[in-house]
Amino acid sequence: MLSLSGGERYRRNSITGPDGRLTFGSLSPSEYFLRPMMKEYSFEPPSEMVRVAEGATVEVRIVGRRVAFSCFGLVTSPCGEPEPGVVVEAVSLCGETRCCNLQEEAVSERTGHFRVRGLLPQCTYEIRMKKGSQINEDFERLTPAGTNITILSGDVKGPRLVGFRHHRAHRTDVSLRIFTHDSSVLSDLRVSVVRQDGSEHLSEDSEDIADSSSRVM
Repeated sequence: MLSLSGGERYRRNSITGPDGRLTFGSLSPSEYFLRPMMKEYSFEPPSEMVRVAEGATVEVRIVGRRVAFSCFGLVTSPCGEPEPGVVVEAVSLCGETRCCNLQEEAVSERTGHFRVRGLLPQCTYEIRMKKGSQINEDFERLTPAGTNITILSGDVKGPRLVGFRHHRAHRTDVSLRIFTHDSSVLSDLRVSVVRQDGSEHLSEDSEDIADSSSRVM
């Protein structure tokens, strides 16, 4: 992305084309401030003041160099369904001074995939679920809780994380089918689902079972 500002309150942010070129047209004669922006890259020059005279065409050459990389990963449910909207963070481990106190984060997409950008080479990071107020409130944990990755000279195809939601965040159905040669006994049956500690239970009346010999609770 290139940001150009100046003139009479002129400001525009635009993306370069596949060939790396971009044209800002119909500029009034003035001085403009040009700055390239892209995470994981440094640029030379980092910014430049461009003077545009009337009727003139000015060409500026900027060279970008990649200085950081990304970790790609996936968040799914225990049954393999994608989990969107999960905030995942990469926190650096202090092996060297330059690697201390670094943190980057990303949010999983609709497909469950995420990309954490801006990870420095020769640094080790722990990939984990971010915790905090109003962050990942529907999730109890991710498994594994933390995965270490080391960035060398390229992107890392990272971990698959499994998200476990809080019990209050979903409902579970229990299907029960009773097989008997004597259907008359069904009228006398009563079924209860009880917690292991016996604290709460859900009961279904016997006449509901008698209708079809099965019941979903």
